[in-house]
Amino acid sequence: MVSPDELGEIRFFQGLSETHLKHIAQIAELQTVASGAPVFREGDASSHVYIVSEGRVSLEIRVPGRGAVQIQTVGSGELLGWSPMLESGPMTATARSVAPSRLIALHVPQLLALCQRDPSLATELMRRTALALAQRLKATRLQLLDVYRQEMPAIPNPRLKEQP
Repeated sequence: MVSPDELGEIRFFQGLSETHLKHIAQIAELQTVASGAPVFREGDASSHVYIVSEGRVSLEIRVPGRGAVQIQTVGSGELLGWSPMLESGPMTATARSVAPSRLIALHVPQLLALCQRDPSLATELMRRTALALAQRLKATRLQLLDVYRQEMPAIPNPRLKEQP
């Protein structure tokens, strides 16, 4: 079990009410992951979402003809494995610890039950999840720019003034 105080020190949970932290702490499980060990694999079903408490975890996807490609590294205070939270099917990447790591594992059915009982908690967790997804999309976009770098002519936008 993880204490509410420990949760409150983790960036993802900072600013949540003491009551919310107590409820989350009741379903939180601390997991230690050795460097190089998988947390979950792309394509697998999972019933947990994770928050990195300490360490770093690499997110990798399989690319035909290239094998596993690292797309991002998630560090302390960040959300990991959001797919079960959104009931969006199997995991979209493989997560592998790149340093000894401590993770807070939250059983999604229990977390969603908490959210159903407390809409303010649901709203706040979904807002934080959306922010994490936006960061993940931005990182993926930058990765794609690097992989598929090809100059294309600009498309004029009449709403934007031309810069001199």
